[in-house]
Amino acid sequence: MNTGVKIALWVTGIAVVGVGAYFIIKSVKKANQKKEDEKKEAERQIKIKDAYKLDPNRTKNRYGADLDKLKELGVFVPNETQNLLARQRFDKGNPFTVVPSDLKIFQDWVLKKNNGILGLGGADGNWTKKTALAYVIYRTEFNGLNILQYTLPK
Repeated sequence: MNTGVKIALWVTGIAVVGVGAYFIIKSVKKANQKKEDEKKEAERQIKIKDAYKLDPNRTKNRYGADLDKLKELGVFVPNETQNLLARQRFDKGNPFTVVPSDLKIFQDWVLKKNNGILGLGGADGNWTKKTALAYVIYRTEFNGLNILQYTLPK
């Protein structure tokens, strides 16, 4: 073989090894970042659970949860008007009785909009006070998407 071919083979080999090393390093970094993100989310969930623990003296608010701490953690905290409307909606009953599986569709959609509004229960398919609150806040926007076969009542 002549010298030019040998040099070309060496350069090609070095390039292949370099590209392989680049992708290996990139995948290792991505895996480490994913582990780090999962760890941060687990710590956040622990902090949220701690903020929800009841204060026996109820010094933080009438519910006993530390609302300022929850807001810092990115958890949705409703105002008093929204709470009142949600209580009224909850007492009226579940509007998703025509097709009960639509409640889960609504909850999944709400979680994409606001990850903390349904609390620790998440999208469980049950009509709860937190789901009623989400319904009060997001009903109009959700109806505009025409995801369901019918229009939700007010």
